[in-house]
Amino acid sequence: MNQKGIAPLAIVAIIVVAAVVVGVGVFLATRGEGVPGEGEGEGEGEGIAGASSLDYKVDMTAPEMGTITSRFRARNIGTANMDIRADIDTMVYILSGSQREGWVYVAGQWVSFSDMGYNFDEQWNQYVGSLEQYEGYLSGWTGGEWSGTFGGYTYRIYDIDVNPSLPDSLFRPD
Repeated sequence: MNQKGIAPLAIVAIIVVAAVVVGVGVFLATRGEGVPGEGEGEGEGEGIAGASSLDYKVDMTAPEMGTITSRFRARNIGTANMDIRADIDTMVYILSGSQREGWVYVAGQWVSFSDMGYNFDEQWNQYVGSLEQYEGYLSGWTGGEWSGTFGGYTYRIYDIDVNPSLPDSLFRPD
């Protein structure tokens, strides 16, 4: 497939990912000091602060878009080798700290940020900032899920797994 034809789709994909990540981060920031939502879950009271890896799902519902289901995974958190993966409906977005590169899977193929002319550091800073917000605002999380409404969007954050083992294959554009 032509890389030039893919670029506009990749741009839209990156914008959607950014909106979801920033929206969830802002939502959590306005919730206060890590008050767990209702739901079933297991936890040891340490929240996600100090986690070396995370895996969680987010449903964001907006009147104009319906529900967008996402899954976010990160490993080596707090290091220069941190890897981040966001699966948003049919799109996948990967940032590799060790390789200083990112990729987006859209329209049936992987496209690298460098091939699209994107600045890796800008994307990296956005995601790292969101993860730092999660660590701060979910510090009191002890299990279950988070849910609420912010700015007309309804969020549900669930299946939060602290320190899961995440394989290398999740963070490669294969």
